[in-house]
Amino acid sequence: MGFFSTNQQDQSNKVAKQLATHADETNKEIESILSRFLKNQEKYDALSDELLVLSKSIKERLSTSESDQLYALVETVYDLQEEYLNTFRVIATLQEKQQIRANAIDDKYKKIAKKASQKYTEARSL
Repeated sequence: MGFFSTNQQDQSNKVAKQLATHADETNKEIESILSRFLKNQEKYDALSDELLVLSKSIKERLSTSESDQLYALVETVYDLQEEYLNTFRVIATLQEKQQIRANAIDDKYKKIAKKASQKYTEARSL
């Protein structure tokens, strides 16, 4: 019969489809996380802007030490935002690399399944 049986061909096709499905599911999950992240970032930006306007209004009524405390808190908020954005960049980079790897693996297993199918067809015709 040859090197490949129907079972091996079916198994190769099944593995290739599973890997493609898993890669697609992972990408969808990552996209969902990034989408939520962007929505939260928009809310955070709006809140930061509101905080800045409010702090300017309050500054006029505060003593120098209270004003310094307020600005220290605002700086802390902006530092946290910067750290948050850096984390987002890392996540986005990882998602992009995951997509590239998933596509490469998907293509590789499709080629393997196609070759296995060709070998099986050749073996059967002998």
